[in-house]
Amino acid sequence: HRAVIVAADRAELLDGLQALADGRPHEAVTTGQALTNLRPVFVFPGQGSQWAGMALGLLDGDPEFRAELTRCDRALAPYTGWSVEDVLRETADAPALTGSDVVQPVLFALMVALAHAWRALGIEPAAVLGHSQGELAAACVAGAFSLDDAAAVVALRAHALGAVRGTGGMLAVSLPADQAEASIAAWPGRLWVAVHGGPSSSVVAGTADAIEEYVAAVGDTVQVRRVGVDYASHTPLVEPLRDELTATLPAVEPRPTDVAFCSSLAGSFVETSELRSGYWFENLRHPVRFSQAVGSVLRWGRPLFVEVSPHPMLTADLDDIAEAAGVQAAVCGTLRRGHGDQRQLLTAAARAFVLGAPVDWVRALGRPSGPPLTLPTYAFDRQRYWLEETGRPTGTTDGLDSSAHPLVAAALTTADDGVLLVGRIARDALPWLVDHEVAGTVLFPGTGFAELALEAAAVVGGTEVADLTLEQPLPVPESGAVALQVEVSGPDAGGARSLTICARFDEQWVRCASGSLSAAAPVGAAGGGAAEWAVAWPPVGAEAVDIPAAYDVLDGLGYSYGPAFRGVTGLWRHGTDVYAEVQGAADGAADGAADDGYRLHPGAFDAALHSVLLAGDPGATLRLPFAFSGLRLATAGARILRVRLGVDGDDVRVDIADPAGRPVLSVDAVRLQARTSGAAYAGLPLYAVDWVPAPAAQGDSEVDRWAYVGEPVPGLPGAADLGGLAVRGSVPHHVVFSVPATAEGGDVLGAVRSRTGQVLALLQAWVADPRFADAELVLRTAGARIDLAAAAVEGLVRAAQAEHPGSFVLADVPADYDDWARLAAADEPQLAVRDGQLVVPR
Repeated sequence: HRAVIVAADRAELLDGLQALADGRPHEAVTTGQALTNLRPVFVFPGQGSQWAGMALGLLDGDPEFRAELTRCDRALAPYTGWSVEDVLRETADAPALTGSDVVQPVLFALMVALAHAWRALGIEPAAVLGHSQGELAAACVAGAFSLDDAAAVVALRAHALGAVRGTGGMLAVSLPADQAEASIAAWPGRLWVAVHGGPSSSVVAGTADAIEEYVAAVGDTVQVRRVGVDYASHTPLVEPLRDELTATLPAVEPRPTDVAFCSSLAGSFVETSELRSGYWFENLRHPVRFSQAVGSVLRWGRPLFVEVSPHPMLTADLDDIAEAAGVQAAVCGTLRRGHGDQRQLLTAAARAFVLGAPVDWVRALGRPSGPPLTLPTYAFDRQRYWLEETGRPTGTTDGLDSSAHPLVAAALTTADDGVLLVGRIARDALPWLVDHEVAGTVLFPGTGFAELALEAAAVVGGTEVADLTLEQPLPVPESGAVALQVEVSGPDAGGARSLTICARFDEQWVRCASGSLSAAAPVGAAGGGAAEWAVAWPPVGAEAVDIPAAYDVLDGLGYSYGPAFRGVTGLWRHGTDVYAEVQGAADGAADGAADDGYRLHPGAFDAALHSVLLAGDPGATLRLPFAFSGLRLATAGARILRVRLGVDGDDVRVDIADPAGRPVLSVDAVRLQARTSGAAYAGLPLYAVDWVPAPAAQGDSEVDRWAYVGEPVPGLPGAADLGGLAVRGSVPHHVVFSVPATAEGGDVLGAVRSRTGQVLALLQAWVADPRFADAELVLRTAGARIDLAAAAVEGLVRAAQAEHPGSFVLADVPADYDDWARLAAADEPQLAVRDGQLVVPR
């Protein structure tokens, strides 16, 4: 839990602190619960966030913001002929903040400067996403091209829009895109869906007369709001600008960047090499696929969406899209209408911080004059002192070479010129694993074994994985790690090597996969030239498949794929072939590219393979990869995949390329095999609690050191309560409390509440009274296996035993039990009598 107080003076700070202590809202106080593993995503809206006097307080009070805005102003001036600062200050000779030729360059400058201000606060974007003209700011902030190039495109494109002014209009409607599409069916060629917004928002655009007719027809049933423009961008009505923009826009040369770029034109991540001059006309001409782009980001990682704008335009849609996808995301804005000063920027930073962002408060506020204060603790303020387990050891020891691969810790060359790779898998070190759940069990994916085989092939010189057979599913435990060994033999006369992959559960090693490596085709040499099938995309004549509906079908069969494995963003059928576009999962790299260490991320490879189930009849049983033949890698670390799957019965031919047609990976055949839900555990150790005879006497067996409290126990002295027991003289070593049994046909729920409340009060009184510090309280039940109230008491007492070892004993014994000396001699925390014999759980 985090809280930040943004105050102008000491009085406001104290008032905010008091409000925080009282638990009441206060305008200076921002609170929240931080999420983990957040990846900041800067989001830049299109036109509409402008307001008179915006950001003037920040311009006058924040040197970082002012310096960057001045840079933007200078870059724009050769194309606009006016000053951004003059427009903001509404000087006499400055143009009004009205037409798109002024609004769009000014908003571009503000968004770039605000992004710089966020970076000055220590928030670096892992990805950027722009909406309509906001993509220009996104590309500039990501570093895809220079500020001068971006300014030229922004200004020239905004000026060109003057040629289509008065030709149309735009309406924000409270309908999802598919319903909006249906609502404009009566105006073909005159109205179009221009923006795919949130689950209940779209933008309709078209000719001016059609806009008026549409408002008259649906205005009483659909919430409609006019957008303040008199043209219809993102529709065919801007086609007249194609030749002019093609001729006037500069020939920008995009640069590679470490910041991932998610395109609202494509609705998915794209390489920055695609952002050439032609992209910026297509961005104006075609619909904004904002909801699809946000969906791609949600599958890419857990985002912190930061809307970088003078007023939030997209935060509501971002929240709605994440909620509809069932994904936990964090969303915050920057400035707000009427609030454009440094205080508002710090309030936005506070919001980001309480959500989990690593705001650098020293950079924001300056180094404090004194040491940080330690706040008062509160009840159950838990602190963890265990050393964190990393999940995979690193470093080099004698004979071991450390590995940068996420699944492999080290490699050892053996005496026969073979190789042994060792590593561990754990949910904390590889959080994407929990997104691969099959029949209720989190399994290490078959593509993970393929990834290990490809890594082994690369280590021994880049040989082809000739074949790989998966012999045993590998469940991933909820806690702890599973040790892995990948053993590659020395080469035979033909250069081939055998391969085995084993996993250890406790002390038992299980062989999970085996196969062979061939020297026939080095890894990285597969594919040769461009994959022509991947260049013309989507495939001509292919039938599109409804991806969400297909995943719903798989969910019903037991394939519970989480975001890291739901990377399919486009899916088509063409005869017996299946085509898919896959957005690869990220595992530590800022953009999910090659520096995440994987040859091909198992999540992306699995998504490519299960596309065949999404596009066809998945059958009535689970089908998982069983064997790979002819597995060859051409390009490591690809993030955006185009996939072609050739289906032949249970065998699938796999070809994967990147958007430029460069081969990534091919498999001659992947065989799918039906699996039952119980197959996940076959051959692995199973554990159950058993009751065995109590051990021989170890402790005190003197019955005269026993007493009861509460209900009398025959043969023992005692008292009605602990106070009466303590005043009788010396405190007994063992005190029996008999938990009342539930009456036949009685109120079970009431009995559970009553018994647990009674026992909880007794336990608390016991540990609070120092006279019983060396004594033992025996909680006696009769028939806890069938008495729900007694069973609930058992659970409560076992929790108390963990907190106070040696203070409490559970004894499920008959009502007439009297061999207390034998029970004491066993010296066990839990005992029971079964068939007349004293037993303990093991």
